[in-house]
Amino acid sequence: MYSNYSKTVDMSVAKNQAETYLTSPFWFRKMVTYFRRLDIDNDGTITIEEWMELIKRFQAKQNDKKSEDRVKETLMRMWKEFMGSTKESMSLHDWLLCAVEIPLQRKNNGMSQLITDFSRVFFQTLDTNNDQEISMEEFENFFDCFQINPNFTPIAFKLIDTNEDGSISFNEFRHSLKDFFVNLDENSKGKCFFGPLIYDQVEAHKHKKEDYLASSYWQRKMKTYFSRLDADGDGEVTLDEWNMVIQRFSEICCHERKNAITSSLMKMWLVYKGGSKKSLTLDEWMTKCALGPSTSHRLDTNTLYRRFAQIYFKAIDLDGDGVISQAEHEAFFKCLGIDQKWSKEAFDSLDINKDGAISFQEFCDGFLEFFFNLDEKRNHGDLFFGPLL
Repeated sequence: MYSNYSKTVDMSVAKNQAETYLTSPFWFRKMVTYFRRLDIDNDGTITIEEWMELIKRFQAKQNDKKSEDRVKETLMRMWKEFMGSTKESMSLHDWLLCAVEIPLQRKNNGMSQLITDFSRVFFQTLDTNNDQEISMEEFENFFDCFQINPNFTPIAFKLIDTNEDGSISFNEFRHSLKDFFVNLDENSKGKCFFGPLIYDQVEAHKHKKEDYLASSYWQRKMKTYFSRLDADGDGEVTLDEWNMVIQRFSEICCHERKNAITSSLMKMWLVYKGGSKKSLTLDEWMTKCALGPSTSHRLDTNTLYRRFAQIYFKAIDLDGDGVISQAEHEAFFKCLGIDQKWSKEAFDSLDINKDGAISFQEFCDGFLEFFFNLDEKRNHGDLFFGPLL
């Protein structure tokens, strides 16, 4: 990958520099944010099909057929330069290994040639009236194509428009993109280039098994989730009890989705319990949660938990509109045996942008915070499975 650019990297220092970025939780969070913007179906990989969907969105913002063709040509060239000419998908792990090459490039007064080229591609795609500047309206199109919360558009625009003249020049655009990929300062303005940084996998990147097991706050959260599944209160979660949960979810979903949801929930159980066990005690449950459900699973723990969040989300998005309503959230609590009177408070805690619905990202953020956050003051995900016991 990066065959056209890797020759600019000084390999004598590249290893140490790469480690600096790969071990930075802030840089990691930025790269995961960009990755998630491109991972349209939230399956943990970016595919050529998803990139084509992004191209279609940008084409729809153009004023004529010639511009549409130019957008497709330039964005496809960007895909090939970043991914390689034959690769058709990329996991988060592969993405990070590719992305870390960007800050290692030092050319053109410290500016990576790759960043310059990518900036030009995006800038030309957004500059629909060809006036060599990006207006607020054109920048709104940028966020819309990536399906980023539009409420954040003016904030990001102001940060990129460093001379505050009401438009974004190519140099401002390019320097902000460089800032996003290169800068390790958490106060840097370019961090919002692709919208607000998502929570996602950062906490698991910071903590070890011992940190979780030593935290009374984290133990309380795990005991709460365990108790929701331990229907008979005997201190074990059994296959029969999990089947009861599956049955409840299957009863509320439409017939066309019933088999897929049932299958996904059963796979979640099989990954969690591991081996041939038919039940889990509380101690076993907490050890599993601290280690990750299955250390031998082919997916990393963070991606696996995101898949779990996706399974729950699809199971309760009853009308398939891509968001969770208050009524659907109440059904979620009912399926897990949680008193529905707690649903409103939990719903409000997940609805970060207060638009009356929970998006997948909001749902996933709360789910991951529940499992990975050890800071009791930042309790966004505490109510995910109802009030803590």
